[in-house]
Amino acid sequence: MAPNRQIEYSSYLGFSGREEELKKLQGLWRRKWGALVVCIGRRRIGKSRLIKEFGVKYADECLEIQGLAPRAGQQNENQLDHFGEKLAGFMGLEEAIPLKSWTQAFTLLAQAVPQGKRTVILLDEISWMGKHDRDFAGKLKEAWDTRFSLLPNVVLVICGSVSAWIDENILQNTGFMDRPTLRMQLQELPLPVCNKMVWGRHKQVSEMEKLRMLAVTGGVPRYLEELDPSESSSENLKRLCFDPAGPLFRTSDGLSEFEMIFDEVFQVRAETYKEIIGALLGGSRTLSEISKAMGKARSGNLSAYLRDLELAGYLREEPHFAIGGGTRKISHYRLRDNYMRFYLKYMEPRRKEILQGRFAVLDLEELPGWRSLLGFQFENLVLNNLAEVEKQLGIEGKVLRSGPYRQTKTQRRRGCQIDLLLESEHSLYICEIKLRKTVGTEVIDEVSEKIKRLSLPRSQKHLNKFPVLIYAGELEPALKRSDYFRKCINFGALLKK
Repeated sequence: MAPNRQIEYSSYLGFSGREEELKKLQGLWRRKWGALVVCIGRRRIGKSRLIKEFGVKYADECLEIQGLAPRAGQQNENQLDHFGEKLAGFMGLEEAIPLKSWTQAFTLLAQAVPQGKRTVILLDEISWMGKHDRDFAGKLKEAWDTRFSLLPNVVLVICGSVSAWIDENILQNTGFMDRPTLRMQLQELPLPVCNKMVWGRHKQVSEMEKLRMLAVTGGVPRYLEELDPSESSSENLKRLCFDPAGPLFRTSDGLSEFEMIFDEVFQVRAETYKEIIGALLGGSRTLSEISKAMGKARSGNLSAYLRDLELAGYLREEPHFAIGGGTRKISHYRLRDNYMRFYLKYMEPRRKEILQGRFAVLDLEELPGWRSLLGFQFENLVLNNLAEVEKQLGIEGKVLRSGPYRQTKTQRRRGCQIDLLLESEHSLYICEIKLRKTVGTEVIDEVSEKIKRLSLPRSQKHLNKFPVLIYAGELEPALKRSDYFRKCINFGALLKK
């Protein structure tokens, strides 16, 4: 069979930031038999893009079959017809292959794999594909066991944005136990990669301008591609978010980007998930605090929904860890997706005005509460890039525990909340995250009080306590002269390799 590459890809920014994942995928060719890969992550994070890059660069044959997006009246037959069309193209046939069942579909797909050629098969948006057949996962598992796993030089990739479906039907399914050769959950791109991708050739863009843009896009590759480094942050965000045709406001299908996430990814539970996100706009909360904010009783369903949102890459559960080891029962949940917070805070309330084209001029500083929101987004960027913080402190690979730290108040101790605490074998790094036009010496008093309140178990009394300032803005000369902080890490330093 002549080579027939079905996968197409393009990006004017080029492919970057997934070198480690590509290396893991390349290693699969060393196997004598087929490899099963499961790839999950939020919408627009680059899951399909990664597999396409791998297929085009390192395989002889590639095939992508994507499930049809949900729509009214859709049935299993529609998904099978679409699968038959793609399969026919892979086999070089002009007519679509009529398919009656998924067992037949997977059997024919396995038979179409050319002998002696490295072949990547990407089954994308797998939850859409199998939505209308309760036995879909079982049929896929049988096909893997009896056909695909026996084929040398074949990498079968299961991919999708509905991470909860993949987790329930594949990763946590006893039938698939130990079947996946490689599991990947893609996260946002690291800050240095974002900086190189967007502003690599535009050295004149200030760090604060970059922060304003990253405060909306985060490290989401597809959103980064829309940034124009020659424009100001206000111009970029007006074009992307406050224009009727802006790609972060409305997609080519007429839906808003936010609606695409919730209606297509979360479907019937979209409103509930949206309520949860809304409860976290003002900062992280516990399960009880979220249920109270939603006006609903705490239940197992709410815990499951939070897990779904975390698997999808929109939330982060941060268990209260104990210095010296162990975790407490309480967790805080943080909205880790900057776009969602910005959309719900500024875009959705102005939906009608945006559609009417009433934002010919946009000054970010005039948006109500912009500085406060920017502070939330800056903290998110830092917490999503702890590896960069560790590098700046010279402790990469030495951190035992890290994350926001909360010490509850008891009769014997006072409460304490630390933006970021990193624990190594001999030291604690107490990090304060600040976004201010000018950071003054008052921050010393704030951090000193937190360190004074911090209670350590007897076995950890030996730990050194090093205060660290992670900031965006300028430092007052008096603060620089104080030499109080072990290290002051400017946002610009986190952007560099």
